[in-house]
Amino acid sequence: MVKDTGHVETDERVEKDKIQANMKRIWELAREGKSVQEIRNVLDLKDEKMVKNALVQLMAEKGENLTIDGLDRASINPTYTGGGIRIDPAMLEGTGFREGDEFDVTVTDDGITLKKRPPL
Repeated sequence: MVKDTGHVETDERVEKDKIQANMKRIWELAREGKSVQEIRNVLDLKDEKMVKNALVQLMAEKGENLTIDGLDRASINPTYTGGGIRIDPAMLEGTGFREGDEFDVTVTDDGITLKKRPPL
C-alpha cells in the first residue's frame, strides 16, 4: 500500500507561510523576552524548528543577538574548525535547502554568501 504524504508537504507549506506572515510579531515577542515555546503558543505555531530558524534569520537581519529561552546557541553559531565551517542543519530548516544541494560560495569583506545551484 502506498501512503499519500501530500498533506505533510501542504502542512509544512502552511506553517512556513504562517511564520513568514508573523515575522514582525515573532521579533516583537522575542524582544519582549518570550521563550520559543511562548512565541509558539501566542502565535499558534506548531513547528518548533521553523520558529527557531525564523528567530535566527531575524537576528541576522537585525544584527542583534537575543538570549531566547529554548533557542540553542550552538545551533545558531556555525563553527569554524580545521575541517571547515559547519552549519547545523537546524539553521536551514524552513529555507528550502535539502540534503545534497550544491552551492556557489562568495567570500567578501562582509562575510560569506551561499547561493544554491540549480539542479542539473
